Amino acid sequence: MHGELVFSDPPDLQWNGSGLSTVGSLPDNLSDLATTHDNVLRGGSGLTLAGDIALHNRPDLLNWLPRDLDGGRALRDGELTLAAYAKWGEGCAEFLVGEFSFAIWDSRERRLFCCRDQMGARPFFYFLDQSCVIFASDPRYILRVPRVPRKLNLQKLCALAAPGGLKRYPDETFHAGIRSLPPGSWMIVDRRGIRRKTYWQPEIRDDLVPRREDEVFDALGDLLKQAVESRVGQYGAPAALLSGGLDSSAVVSLAGRYLAAKNRSLTALAVVVSDELKLRVPDEREYIDEFQGVPGVRIEYITAPGRGPFDSIEDPGHFELTFMQSSRLYLYEALEAAAIARGAGLLLEGDGGEFGPTSWGSPYFAELALTGRWPTLLREMHAVRRVEGGSPVRELAGQLRNFAAPRRLFRPYLLLRRDFVGSAGMSPEIVPKPARWPNQRCQQRADLRGWLARDATRVALTEPCRLRHSYPLLDKRVVEFCLAVPGKYKIRSGYRRYLIRRALNGILPPRIQWRTTKAPFSPDYYIRYNNQLQKAREFVAAVGIGDPIRSVVDLDALERLLQRPPVPDGDVAALGLIPTTIYLICFLRQFPEFRP
Repeated sequence: MHGELVFSDPPDLQWNGSGLSTVGSLPDNLSDLATTHDNVLRGGSGLTLAGDIALHNRPDLLNWLPRDLDGGRALRDGELTLAAYAKWGEGCAEFLVGEFSFAIWDSRERRLFCCRDQMGARPFFYFLDQSCVIFASDPRYILRVPRVPRKLNLQKLCALAAPGGLKRYPDETFHAGIRSLPPGSWMIVDRRGIRRKTYWQPEIRDDLVPRREDEVFDALGDLLKQAVESRVGQYGAPAALLSGGLDSSAVVSLAGRYLAAKNRSLTALAVVVSDELKLRVPDEREYIDEFQGVPGVRIEYITAPGRGPFDSIEDPGHFELTFMQSSRLYLYEALEAAAIARGAGLLLEGDGGEFGPTSWGSPYFAELALTGRWPTLLREMHAVRRVEGGSPVRELAGQLRNFAAPRRLFRPYLLLRRDFVGSAGMSPEIVPKPARWPNQRCQQRADLRGWLARDATRVALTEPCRLRHSYPLLDKRVVEFCLAVPGKYKIRSGYRRYLIRRALNGILPPRIQWRTTKAPFSPDYYIRYNNQLQKAREFVAAVGIGDPIRSVVDLDALERLLQRPPVPDGDVAALGLIPTTIYLICFLRQFPEFRP
């Protein structure tokens, strides 16, 4: 989805993409240009939509909208969205549940309405000046428009030198002038200017939680089932990531059951170490194999041989959009390529479960202590010690201390020069404000809001997605319900993340349902890192003395870290700080002022 609206009289609407390139009025027949993502659709009453839309409450919408809407045929999600806008205007956003970003040109009102889903599953970027608005789901299209300057957003970059910096300037990207429409927001652009509204944000709604305990777990089970089935039902060959943990296993279990009943199957893509490393590096194969022979599930092992965190540093274009990429991006690329090779049109992921159904329940112990519920506290602490080992007393003390005086420990995301950060007026001494009172539900809501505020700096794929990625555990209905559920359902009988364990009783494989350990997503990451270490050293050494990169990046500190001997497992700098700083060098090369 991408297009340009120029404010003239009458307005011109220019769309580029999906085989369509026009200036002026839109062609009469756009049906042959609409894809499964509903890229461009013309509706009645002068409405035209461009977007990436997957609705997950279609039955509700069909009940709310006019009965004669379908005309005897199945409506696409884009058509339902246009009908919702025709009935409710900008209020339509409050009736839509799904993963979407779209723009609707309303020729009668002469305005552009832009909207994004509640959890930000689909991106929406835009550039706005006095004479036009340019929008896209991929900012590359915006950067290719001649009138858009390629300029670094200094304050956004320098904010990463301070605690909480990822949440500062939440709607700005690292390209000055290109913004991200925040999750759960809409925007209207017309001759009168621009208006924005946040139509949804996470709130604690007590009315969502049943009074009877058993009904709480049954309700979550039903919501999770609905969230998964509404996603896979429209795709003939779905795939899913399977790590062996609770999040991905929940998605695979539910999807496999649904598809097996329809004589279909799910391809479960699982990252494991190569046969040569089996004896040296433990992976999750023993848990992944719990799905061997399960109806509706086919397991495919992914090893990504020869790949590593520094694969593409010789190609600055690989980092055109952002440097905030995962150092394990090589695995995500290999997983997506495997899904495509197997004919998948949908890739399910278990991301975000910790904000809802798999919440760890922090700081429930502190809440119990300060509200005087000592018998419950002592019982749960004893149970946690029995199940997990360790010292729950020390954990309680840490929770109480953190609320009394938040930790000042801050690991920087990047190695930036202090004088560069100071030149942008940023102070690295910002300390998070203490919470008013330890409350598990409020803390979970704050964590989710903080994650949503980091939207514009989230990981970006190097190429536009070639298949749809979907996140059932971030379904709005699931998240709202789990926020409202009290902490006693999230830590119980010594098990954290108890809520989903109990809700999927009889659905999750028991060994996974009650496991308390988890291996890393990339078990052999540090072997891959060490194998590519010399490549990284040579890359940094090639940055000359007079290179403008040195005015931003602390190259001396980076070189010192790279000169260490091969790092052991668990080295924090090797996992994040070093790769991200090298990616920043590649990213800065996109700007003329940072080329030698």
